[in-house]
Amino acid sequence: MANYRGGTVSVIAGASNTVTATVPVGGHPIGVAVNETTNTVYVTNDVGGRVSVIDGASNTVTATVTAGNTPYGVAVNETRNTAYVANYSGGTVSVIAPLQVTVPGAPTGVSATARSGQVSVAFTPPASDGGSVITGYTVTATDTTTPGNGGQTVSGTGSPIVVTGLTSGDSYTFTVTATNTVGAGAASITSSAVSQVKLVVTPTDSSLAITGSPYALPMGLAGLLLISGLAVLGSARLRSQSRTLHVG
Repeated sequence: MANYRGGTVSVIAGASNTVTATVPVGGHPIGVAVNETTNTVYVTNDVGGRVSVIDGASNTVTATVTAGNTPYGVAVNETRNTAYVANYSGGTVSVIAPLQVTVPGAPTGVSATARSGQVSVAFTPPASDGGSVITGYTVTATDTTTPGNGGQTVSGTGSPIVVTGLTSGDSYTFTVTATNTVGAGAASITSSAVSQVKLVVTPTDSSLAITGSPYALPMGLAGLLLISGLAVLGSARLRSQSRTLHVG
């Protein structure tokens, strides 16, 4: 059922007459048609002149097709796997042929920026989504210093994606792939190499931290060593003064 003001389609189970899913589509959805053979749903959107194509198995929009001016009614020819859309203001009918959905193209402009304990990987989405909405991206790390330390993967819905668990001091490059309902596309061009920044451990008293070192001393131990050092220095000065007084 199309929800005109809500911009969604409600999926109703016939056995229980309950809403089992709500699918976001375009602006002001009106007409709905189902191809039972392919389990595909076509929804006309009054705003924007588009038709949303829904995968009935996953209840997700897999494609958005541009139709005519104010698409209204829609019908399906299951024999030819074709949808026909009546455009109310344009006085035309748009014919939607079966979509040839493929994997997405490769993301571009991949760059990596090292931070404390992690690397942020930025990228530009691919020019082609393969005819299906991109559902996520995956970043893969390659350790060019010690190959056995590479292979980390992190997924996300957009740029940038932060990668952790890298070896301190090693040099890394990164690639990104995009995924839609068909699968993962080709990997991007490899990013420039970046060295993973060493972790900096800072004690409670920041003045005692050893910058850039993981061996900063705990506050209690640092205080004891400082007091001990002062005591040794004071003792040495007293011995020196004692020797000076007895000369001659």
